[in-house]
Amino acid sequence: MAENSGASAVTIHGRTRDEFYSGAADWNIIKNVKQTVNIPVIASGDILSRDSIADVKSLTGCDGVMIARGALGNPFIFSDKNYSKDEILDTALRHLSYIIECKGEMQGIKEARKHMCWYIKGMYGAAHTKLMINTSETKKQMENAINSLR
Repeated sequence: MAENSGASAVTIHGRTRDEFYSGAADWNIIKNVKQTVNIPVIASGDILSRDSIADVKSLTGCDGVMIARGALGNPFIFSDKNYSKDEILDTALRHLSYIIECKGEMQGIKEARKHMCWYIKGMYGAAHTKLMINTSETKKQMENAINSLR
């Protein structure tokens, strides 16, 4: 219907609205759409790593991918390079500075909390550091929390 109505491309998420984030995205749905339409199909859903980008493209034949949660705290998903812990933390600190520059310190700190927690996910000591991040009220406090992982 979208194609017949003039859509030039379609993005398909392999999960229903009711499923939200539960279960695994069904990439076969994307494959079925790709086989049915003549316009570009962009795949979405559970694309959380560079490997999953290749996997979804191979399985579905899609023309592109849309990455959402997979890029949270991991802008490196778009690169072939493996980044060190220090490079990840440096990127988090730059991201923090950008948010504060755009939003001001008070609002920026509030908005940065979730992003900083994504950056440190899985690092040794992250649970304690998340508590520090989520109780930070100044840029300096949040920088100290992030740097405590070094």
